[in-house]
Amino acid sequence: MPSVRLACALALLFTLGSCRGGTVRRPVEVGNREMPGGVVSLQWQLTIHKHGLFEPWPEECATGVVDKNFLYLGSRNREIIAVNLRTAKIAWRTKVDPQIDSQAILDPVRNHVLVGGDDGTLFVLDRADGKIVWKWKGEGSVDRPPAFDGERVYVATSQDKLYALDAATGKPAWSYDRDRPEGFSVHGYSAPVVVGGQVYAGFSDGFIVGLDARSGDIVWARSLASASEQFVDVDTTPAHLDDVVVAASHSGGLYGLDRVDGKVRWRQAIDGVGTQTLIRDTLYFVAPRGGLHAADPKTGQIAWRYGLSQIGEVTAPQEAGPYIVFSSNKTGFNVVRKTDGELLQTFQPGRGMCAGAALDATGRNAYLLSNGGTLYALALIW
Repeated sequence: MPSVRLACALALLFTLGSCRGGTVRRPVEVGNREMPGGVVSLQWQLTIHKHGLFEPWPEECATGVVDKNFLYLGSRNREIIAVNLRTAKIAWRTKVDPQIDSQAILDPVRNHVLVGGDDGTLFVLDRADGKIVWKWKGEGSVDRPPAFDGERVYVATSQDKLYALDAATGKPAWSYDRDRPEGFSVHGYSAPVVVGGQVYAGFSDGFIVGLDARSGDIVWARSLASASEQFVDVDTTPAHLDDVVVAASHSGGLYGLDRVDGKVRWRQAIDGVGTQTLIRDTLYFVAPRGGLHAADPKTGQIAWRYGLSQIGEVTAPQEAGPYIVFSSNKTGFNVVRKTDGELLQTFQPGRGMCAGAALDATGRNAYLLSNGGTLYALALIW
């Protein structure tokens, strides 16, 4: 039977705290001592999608991308927009048919911005005026950012399908898919990563595959499902450092694989690894029971772990100077110390955030779309 998305399954692992107002705040107590404040400052805010008063659980999961003085962003308002960050005003807006929940990426070669839609459409727009250069539609929704190698765009969809498209025209080059498992699967899926002439992506049947970027042929395929028959999804976007690829199965744990042949080099049996990011030579990842972790991607050795209660579902950790930042559908925008993961401050706009932060080149400015449809410009202070 068709797989059933269990977005609530992960949320049940946590107890939701009381609602709070839209203010910048520090945690009252972490580890029985008061935390330093003043690392986040609200600069301005702009309404992008005005949700109704009686809409109980709105979500806005689209993440923008910053280039110089502009932010490019989609929303569930069925728009893709460019925001002038100097004036905090919308420079252009382009209406589209689907709602947008994906992360925008840039094609610097052609001056394009790429945004995926919930109906499976990939939109490629001119960054100067927002005109659609070309669009393409696949099967499923495009909720994860495509990968880009200069000549081709690699797009994964929620139906376990992966496509390679010509970056200039959108003409399909090849496609790859796997059979979706019957029964339950975890909400979310892996974005593709392209490196060294190969494309890596995870699938809901517990496999991660390495494909030849030019032909789409399988180079290797590895199951990370362990002994479990349920919740085996590989939903993490693969990370890579030199000759190691890191990915995780929801029930099988975190794996370090040989990039050439997919052989397992190491494994950490940590359930529910959801998001991960490689920052220089350190892998940062979040698991519901263990909180935020820092690990060596070559060996899997955990450097430190910091528990984060009532955190809910989170976006991929990002580096911002001395901090790691991420969003949560329960606690909003979180700033932690990079050296040990200690939570320093949160920004909670009232309805949480499922969108990640778009950081500028300095890492000192973050732009986030809240679930309530408001774009917030935050300054990070260090």
